[in-house]
Order: sequence, then structure tokens, then C-alpha cells
Amino acid sequence: MKRDLKGARVLLAGATGGLGREIGLALIEAGASLVLFARDSDRLDALDLPGPRVVGDIADGEACRQAVEVARSALGGLDGVINATGLVDFSFTLGNEPSKIISIQLETIATGALTLQTETTHY
Repeated sequence: MKRDLKGARVLLAGATGGLGREIGLALIEAGASLVLFARDSDRLDALDLPGPRVVGDIADGEACRQAVEVARSALGGLDGVINATGLVDFSFTLGNEPSKIISIQLETIATGALTLQTETTHY
């Protein structure tokens, strides 16, 4: 189903991942403007999507605040937030204790999602 999102202003966290990029393409096709938010500056620079970029981790409140501020200044506000972050490279599991692995996963998936939600909810 296609929706008209013409003029919608969206913060896309995890923009450089496979899922994030595809979501970004669909949003652009539907008429939305994006702020692209991801951890890897090189991949963010190489991303073939239009929009201002913010490098940071969603588990970092300051990075989330910066992404919201970029949306405010570059797009005039925010109408939506999409969190397409996650862990797909599990090489960090090698040599780590299970508790460390769980900690890394929780920080990225749960803490990050709550941090991003907190910073954008007050907007």
C-alpha cells in the first residue's frame, strides 16, 4: 500500500543498514524529507539518500538531541521517527562473556530505542 507522505519530516535512525536504506528510499519516494542518523560516518557519507546527516549512537542522549535539533533547523520540525537500528554483525561475540554480549545487545536495542523515544517525545 502506498501512502502520500509529501512534506512529512522523518528522522531515520539506522539509516545506513540494509533495512534503514530501504525504508529511506520508500519514504523519499512517498514524498518525505529525511534526517539520516547512524553510527558509522563513512557509511553515512556514502549513503545514496538525500537529507542532512547526524553521526551518533541512539543510546547516546546527546546524539539523539543533536538529531532532533538538526531536524528542527534543517526541516523545520519532525512529523515522525523510525528506528531501524539493530545488530547484524555478531563478531563482537567472539571471546566475550555472555553477560557482555547481552549488555551490548541491550544497549543497542533497548536502551537506544528508549533514549531516542525520550528525546523525540519531548519535541
